[in-house]
Amino acid sequence: MRKIKNVIKWYMKSGLFHPAVTILLVITTLGFYNVLETYRDAMKYTMVYTIFELTLFPLYVLSTGLHLARSPIIIIFEVNVFKDWRSVFLGKLVSFVLSWIPLVSITCLIAYATGEHQLIVPLITKFIVYTSLLAPAILLKSQKAALLYFITIYMLIPISAPIVLNGAIQAHGKIDAVLSLLFYFMSPIFIISYTDYTDIPAFKGYTLSVVISALIIVASMEMFRKLEYALESAH
Repeated sequence: MRKIKNVIKWYMKSGLFHPAVTILLVITTLGFYNVLETYRDAMKYTMVYTIFELTLFPLYVLSTGLHLARSPIIIIFEVNVFKDWRSVFLGKLVSFVLSWIPLVSITCLIAYATGEHQLIVPLITKFIVYTSLLAPAILLKSQKAALLYFITIYMLIPISAPIVLNGAIQAHGKIDAVLSLLFYFMSPIFIISYTDYTDIPAFKGYTLSVVISALIIVASMEMFRKLEYALESAH
């Protein structure tokens, strides 16, 4: 635990919360409040999906995620410094969680204060999923690869949600279990408007998303162990 704390301090001191992140936090929270207060009914969730799930939330986690996705040379250096590959891996994830806790806390409070209670669980799920999807990025060989991965997984796949879900409803009158689970996982905010059509109930969908997130983290940690980083920590 002490080594993990040292890793977290390392990332904090190296610019995890740089000014751009703070500015983005302020813009996002103010915008979130404005949207919830300005729009009504279905349009409200459409705006939350478009402005936040597709744009501001991904930009926020991108800004911190790229700070944690390092080249193999730097990771080997970090493992040599802290003498424990597990602490480096878990320290990255915990640092990432700490980076988004202020954003999630404020947006959930705004959702609660404005009476949009059904947004709270999807918001929390969204950032748990973000964390699980950071774990494979730690395994990548460069920040360029991580950037491409983040854009694809954080932005492009959620963009497909309206097309895929509306197509499924038009074709079958419902959204089957596989697609339901995929978008509970990848686009938990957008799917709020489609829960009447999903084969999986909302609570079960969000719960399974958290379980899948945990499995991704465990699998990524095991892959990290099998790379050269674990060998470095043994020296």
